[in-house]
Order: sequence, then structure tokens, then C-alpha cells
Amino acid sequence: MAVTSKKVEAGAEIKAADHNTLVDDVTALDEGLGQKADTSDVNGKADKTYVDTELSKKANSSSLSGKANTSDLNKKADQSDLEALESRITALESPAE
Repeated sequence: MAVTSKKVEAGAEIKAADHNTLVDDVTALDEGLGQKADTSDVNGKADKTYVDTELSKKANSSSLSGKANTSDLNKKADQSDLEALESRITALESPAE
């Protein structure tokens, strides 16, 4: 909904066309508010039982056992492995003779 009315100063004389525009804007606003969701449409969505049920569907920490741990993630590459990879990349980037 676009508000089309003009700003009217308090105490200023208002023309009939401006008055009608203001009335139309208020009417459109009232109609728009009437189309908003009723609270009955959202009842039960965020109640504690619903939230607890949804949360129980999520993975818990016991289902993650046996997965990678931080010690696996913190291992550093061996320098010789990096040098071997760099030499292979250099060889691949070099034009074939």
C-alpha cells in the first residue's frame, strides 16, 4: 500500500480532495491490518512441548563419538610432503619439451 496523502499542518485548511485521499489511506491501512495473521494461526508453534520435540530430533554428542577429534585436526603436514607436492606442481606447470 502506498500512502499518497500530503502532509497537512495542524490548523491549516484542508481541501476536499486531500481529505478524501487521507480517508482512502486510512481505509486501506485498516484493510491491510485486517489481513494480518490472527493469533489463533500461530498458537502452539512455539510452546515448550513443540520446541522440546524439535530439539530432540537434533544430533546429540553421543552420536558423534568416533568422529574426528581436535588432535586429528591439529596435525601439521610434514615439510618433506610439502616439498614433494611443490615439485610435482612445478613439473606440471612447466611446458612439455
